[in-house]
Amino acid sequence: MLPMMLAVFLLFCPLLVFGQPGWPGGKSGNSDCCARADRPYWFNSLDAESLHSYDQVSLDLSVTIADWNTPLEACAILTVIAREDLSEIPLNAMDLTLDSVLIDSQIAQYSYANDTLRVFAPISRNDTVVVEVRYTALPATDPFATGYHNAWEHVYTFSEPYGARKWFPCWDQPYDKFIQVRIRADIPAHWSLASNGLMIEEGGTDPGRKFQTYYHNHPISPYLVNIAAGNFSRREFNLDGIQYRYFAWPRSDSAQAEYDWARTPEMVEYFSELFGDFPFDEYGMVMADLFGGWGAMEHQTFTTYGFHLVDSLRTFEGIVAHELAHQWFGDHLSPVDFRNMWLNEGFATYGNALWTKFAYGDDAFRSDMRNAASFCFQEEQSFPSYPVYDPPEDRLFGANVYFKGAWVLHMLKTQLLGDSVYFAALRDYVSRFAGGNVDTQDFIDVVNDHYGQEDLDWFFEQWVYGLRFPIIRTSFREEGGLVRLTVEQTTPYFRFPLVLEQGTEGFTETDTLWFDAQPSSTRDLTGTPSFYRLASEQISLFQDNTANSEDPPALPIQFEFSPPYPNPFNANVNFEFQFEYPAQLEIKLLDLNGRMAATVYSGRVEAGKRLISFKAPVGLASGVYFVNASTERSSKTHKLLLLK
Repeated sequence: MLPMMLAVFLLFCPLLVFGQPGWPGGKSGNSDCCARADRPYWFNSLDAESLHSYDQVSLDLSVTIADWNTPLEACAILTVIAREDLSEIPLNAMDLTLDSVLIDSQIAQYSYANDTLRVFAPISRNDTVVVEVRYTALPATDPFATGYHNAWEHVYTFSEPYGARKWFPCWDQPYDKFIQVRIRADIPAHWSLASNGLMIEEGGTDPGRKFQTYYHNHPISPYLVNIAAGNFSRREFNLDGIQYRYFAWPRSDSAQAEYDWARTPEMVEYFSELFGDFPFDEYGMVMADLFGGWGAMEHQTFTTYGFHLVDSLRTFEGIVAHELAHQWFGDHLSPVDFRNMWLNEGFATYGNALWTKFAYGDDAFRSDMRNAASFCFQEEQSFPSYPVYDPPEDRLFGANVYFKGAWVLHMLKTQLLGDSVYFAALRDYVSRFAGGNVDTQDFIDVVNDHYGQEDLDWFFEQWVYGLRFPIIRTSFREEGGLVRLTVEQTTPYFRFPLVLEQGTEGFTETDTLWFDAQPSSTRDLTGTPSFYRLASEQISLFQDNTANSEDPPALPIQFEFSPPYPNPFNANVNFEFQFEYPAQLEIKLLDLNGRMAATVYSGRVEAGKRLISFKAPVGLASGVYFVNASTERSSKTHKLLLLK
């Protein structure tokens, strides 16, 4: 989800309540090479996965929305198939007020406690039964919580990871997909409904009321089922066999939304070349007050998009690309459980970066990847280390899941597979598991099949199941007519490549050198160039704690960066620093995609205190930004809110 905003936002604050999913037992690991997080599996509700006794096949959901400030009245009809002889059907249901429960149209006995609705009936293995539940769901009071939400003149749902149960009963796990979903909403006559799939009917009911019905016949995980209804403007069109829908709220923002989202069909075409054909028959975006208007969620075929992310400037085009990439990775291919969250977010984040490269060129792409690395480094300084796979509960939307996940894919492509093999493997991965559920090992198996040499388990062991990234010190020394490069690593040790530049005045060439997972490695460099140095653009995620050979001896250039003030700010904001040594200081203002929105400062600063003031450019839109201050050895970031 996006959390694209929240992915970055949560670098600097703990998880707000929602989130998503170690290595299966039996694998051994070297504690010095690729340190692993061996800890209990936090997701206790999945302990019962092997005991899940039925498959949910379809959901027929009818809801009545009297107005934007009233509860949701609903009837959920679930068709399930028993996998064994049963005496009950357990469903997840949370904070619902039940009116009635039927099974195969007969009044059923049931119990409802501890977020579980148990419907009692004798059911034989392979029997198909229909459970009908009538209930009321209250709107969530926390804008960052899962469930059913209301806001001015519209309502919407948000369920990732386990919030579907807060607005309809179901087996609320991503691995049990519905095969089809039908959603009918009775709404005010001037409203429109956005939901999964295609609108198949519309009509009047009582005066001032109408109904709209959507139907979706593709497998869908419960957390991806959604409704959004309100006084939306609607723009719908068909192109290359796909129906596109742009629903704007407030209605006055329709022109802005249409402009900001206009490149969506081009994105679909581009991603289809990379990942395989677009998996659905329709795609749309609906604006809502999600996360106070700053979030986005990749509901299947109809992304919910925060209204602040529409500004008629395409400032947040990367989020459009991110959520669209989820239609392949997260929706079409959904995680078996949320330990595998990076298969959603890492893939979507890298998809966003690939779109940046396609649309805006190599420099913009490299900037995206540098910023992604910076977010990883910042999180490593701020929180305990954790792996990409099976993150702790409070980091399920952390930088590692999004940005290190994206770097894993980038390194896999650039270091090992190459573009042709990488994208062939990706299309095969999508094809093999189309409409189903995946875990990390599924992806590894496909990659190994396409690599065709040694298996790449070692790569995933250190980058996905292991902790951190290489932290190195390098030195270049002349010895006996040769230049010796020494690379020292701190634990955990990685096997990885560095890109080296060498050359003379006016001429530079690069070479890629691999280093083993050990404390220290050396390479003797031949030739007679006038300089050797690490290239500014690398194909590995690592943190270099030393200077190149042509630099003066490294000083531990540390600095303090106090929280900016005022914050929020209207036009002017102050940045206060304390420098231990003189340093080259670069201050950049980054948007939520990690792209540079403005250069705040670039220059040499002396040791001591320094106050730098910044006036926001006239064209800078209101919103959340990150101010990143970096020197030769260190980087620090703060969050800013610009209100105009």
